[in-house]
Amino acid sequence: MGRGLFVCLLLCAGLSAAHTQPALPAGDADSILTPVTREWQTAAIARLRAFRPTVTTRIMYIEDQGQGRLIIGPHPDGILWLGREDWVYLTNYWSHDANPQVVLVIDRKGRIYRNFEHICPTLFLQSPAGAELNSLDAFLKTQTDPGDGPPEWQLLDDSAATPERETLPTALEHEMQVAVAQEASAKARGLAACALIREGSEEAWEVAQEVLEGREDWGLLEAARRATGGDAARSEAVRRILNHSLGADPAERAEHLAEAILAAEDREALDYLLPLSEGANKTALCAAFDHVARTQDQQVFWQLSSFRALRNSVTAFIALDPERAAACYRGLLDSPRKYARQAAIYGVGELRLADTIEKLMALVDPETENSLYPSAVCVALGKIGTPEAHDALIELLLREPVHVEQSWSVLVVMTEVCGRPGGSLRGEWWNGFWATVAEDRPAVAKRFSEAMNQLAEQTTDKPLAREARGRASSVLSQAP
Repeated sequence: MGRGLFVCLLLCAGLSAAHTQPALPAGDADSILTPVTREWQTAAIARLRAFRPTVTTRIMYIEDQGQGRLIIGPHPDGILWLGREDWVYLTNYWSHDANPQVVLVIDRKGRIYRNFEHICPTLFLQSPAGAELNSLDAFLKTQTDPGDGPPEWQLLDDSAATPERETLPTALEHEMQVAVAQEASAKARGLAACALIREGSEEAWEVAQEVLEGREDWGLLEAARRATGGDAARSEAVRRILNHSLGADPAERAEHLAEAILAAEDREALDYLLPLSEGANKTALCAAFDHVARTQDQQVFWQLSSFRALRNSVTAFIALDPERAAACYRGLLDSPRKYARQAAIYGVGELRLADTIEKLMALVDPETENSLYPSAVCVALGKIGTPEAHDALIELLLREPVHVEQSWSVLVVMTEVCGRPGGSLRGEWWNGFWATVAEDRPAVAKRFSEAMNQLAEQTTDKPLAREARGRASSVLSQAP
């Protein structure tokens, strides 16, 4: 279909303000539309002409922005605020097999633009790296995958650009309306509050604070903190609101703080929350993190949404009471519940508990244990990083009969222990890291290389043998 989700488009150098936006030449505007998309476009234009923003209008926002790439979502249609004045309302032909795929937007003035892309449920755009999407002009300078049509936004219809539309709310006015409207969704009110904080004016800030006061939406309060940017006074105000929302009663504060910690999206947010444990019942707080591991009911795999809560709970538990955390995870290695054992394997790896190596080795069951790629035990041994842990990795690699999947896991972890050339460890805090780089890399690389070559001789699996020989050579070459 010619539609790509990962776009590689350039800034349209000649595209300027909306009033100079070129329309498609006569005869070309609809030439690539199918009868179905043509019919949809006709009806959609009529709907866009009639559109007026209300407090219940669905809100779209930039979900991600980096290296000139924008991801706008999370709906196939909705309003996108662009700075103080401008907004656009987006809609598209919702079908995976449409050819072409069509996106239409109407701006506040009533001009309708078209592009050829797909919102499912996000829209992928390209803009100059670091460019802020804070005006209609900036939005119209973005491009999509050209697919079956041009990548530029083209003016399609300006018949709705009438004086009456001057009375429609600006983006800022609409944000303020949504922020305080009880009939607006909690998500929309939160998005509006954050947009008002970013806007920066005192008027907008006062409305945003009104929305945030008393809220127990920890994700919203964290987003509000981020929206303050480098404004120390406003960041401190959000912290005061969060601190008040957590409550003064020690048990209540522990319960609320645990909820906030488990929902934190990154390490920065977690580090921001942990100092707020002052005044909370620490025993209750640690018990909440203990409970997360004991009641784990899904695979411990970093790509699963459930991993965030476990990762956060382990990190926070270690920070608050490392001895109690160690006792918890050591004990859970004997749990009769598989997923609790997997959580414990992750926990003892994060704590680098060398006294658990023997217990970890006893847990290896190559038929069922591969729950964290590479397998949970291999990763834990790679994190522990002692000579005994390295011995255990070699033992797993050379166990007979050779288990192919387990051997691949060990090879990956061994490579990480030796350090990848020109790069950091595979993994970051958000996926739990995968290994601790050996202090004496040349000596460890030599031992691992010998074991890898021995595996290559033992196994009858040709791809595994090739991989083992290749990694045996690479770990030696990358050791300093």
